[in-house]
Amino acid sequence: MQQLDVIRITPADARFWQRLEGAIDFGFSFTSSNNRDQTDFAATSTYRTGDHSFTAAVESVFSGQPKDSSTARNQFTFDYRKQLSERWYAGSDIDFLRSDQQSFALLTSVGGLIGRNVIQTERTRFSVFGERRRNS
Repeated sequence: MQQLDVIRITPADARFWQRLEGAIDFGFSFTSSNNRDQTDFAATSTYRTGDHSFTAAVESVFSGQPKDSSTARNQFTFDYRKQLSERWYAGSDIDFLRSDQQSFALLTSVGGLIGRNVIQTERTRFSVFGERRRNS
């Protein structure tokens, strides 16, 4: 490997908590014309070890109006990916969805995927993947 081929060096810490990456987002909106409010919450965490990565994500959206019904949408996703080569990876995921608006008490989806990192620079990573899913 040439020096110019190195994109990023990430220290590999032996401790579990030092290998976690994550993000938490929270939002609130209010529409005064109809007194509708909406609360959004999302949390994502990724654990990387060698050429494997594990990602867990939770998303919740609650919306409602006085004198009207409220709706909720909750989703949990677990994603596993293995780097096959410098640019190619494969993986699988499982997704659980509960949605009042779509009348899903619990929709479970399982999928397998294969993808390619198309652009990999110091500041940008763009990848595309194809996935085959099965819902139950």
